[in-house]
Amino acid sequence: MFPGTVSLGGFAEYSLKPYKVTLNLHKGVNGHEGAAGEAGVSYGGTLMRNGPPLIYSVGPHIKFGDQNYTNAYWGIAPEQSVQSGLDRYHADGGITAYGIKAFAMVPWTKAVSFSVIAGFDRLAPPVANSPLVRVRGSENQALGGLFLSYGF
Repeated sequence: MFPGTVSLGGFAEYSLKPYKVTLNLHKGVNGHEGAAGEAGVSYGGTLMRNGPPLIYSVGPHIKFGDQNYTNAYWGIAPEQSVQSGLDRYHADGGITAYGIKAFAMVPWTKAVSFSVIAGFDRLAPPVANSPLVRVRGSENQALGGLFLSYGF
């Protein structure tokens, strides 16, 4: 097992309002040294009503990674199998998950805003077949968060 990984990468974004296409790629420079990324399309805009505007976006995405990346997080080496009791597993690279994400933000004042994020991913076979997922986890992954931001 690796103690941690520092990743370097970048992203590209192309906007054709109200749609946005994004791609981000990163590679571990120590630790697992794997490469991974995410591509997505979103639909977004601003809803004006009485009071502050609601800024939102929602859309599908797909995540992917090479063998170094997938095995670092979902593979089970022989020594890990002995320690955990889980079967050995070698995860292939490829699509790791697909799903949908949503974001909404309401600026309360010039300095304070409130944001909500939500998402759902379904793990794909290279990682969903791992005993870590089959025995101790789930192919379905949910994400949610609330944020109160102050800018100065």
